[in-house]
Amino acid sequence: MYVYRYILKALDFIYFARKTLVGDITPPYIHATAINAAIQSALNLRKDDRYVTFNEPNYNTLFSNSFFYATPARPSNVSYINQGITANQEKYVFSVEKGEILRFQPIKIFTPLSEWKGFIISTKELNFKKLKIRLGRGKSLAEITVSLKGVAEDIKSGRIALSHTGDPLNMKIVRGIMINTMPYPLVENPTIEGSYIEIDNLFIGLPHFLL
Repeated sequence: MYVYRYILKALDFIYFARKTLVGDITPPYIHATAINAAIQSALNLRKDDRYVTFNEPNYNTLFSNSFFYATPARPSNVSYINQGITANQEKYVFSVEKGEILRFQPIKIFTPLSEWKGFIISTKELNFKKLKIRLGRGKSLAEITVSLKGVAEDIKSGRIALSHTGDPLNMKIVRGIMINTMPYPLVENPTIEGSYIEIDNLFIGLPHFLL
């Protein structure tokens, strides 16, 4: 398995939030589904880009033929801008329907140069070092930079604390700190029971579709 560390940098304002009664919640983490689908789209490996736009998981199709897996994007230097908008349902371009009472709603949007980090595990060598991808409801531009950590020969199994944010839909997590993200929680400092690889004292969980 090839193991890469990635740095994700926003080149534009990125809006990932879902509406609540008190405004839009924009968690600092970005789901693995959004990252993986964005990379697949940039590499022309998929045509359906709704995962990039709405961050909604569909693992039956998203990872069915994938040779790599990017872990959730952990914030390293993230900043927001606060804005107020008039909102109609969950569209990115907001309008008011005929007869609708004007609604005001605060939102938080990631600013350009915000950064996240994570890992990519691949069954073959990646053919890029930098890649422009699209994220968020407005398909905002971001750049992902990868650097090879090494090649792991052995796959281990057991209970281990991982060196990255965990996605409970990809692995069996038995302990950790739940991160309230949409559409489902992620887990920070996760301990898993399952398959993993070790490289440079880093422990990376393996999703089932790469085994």
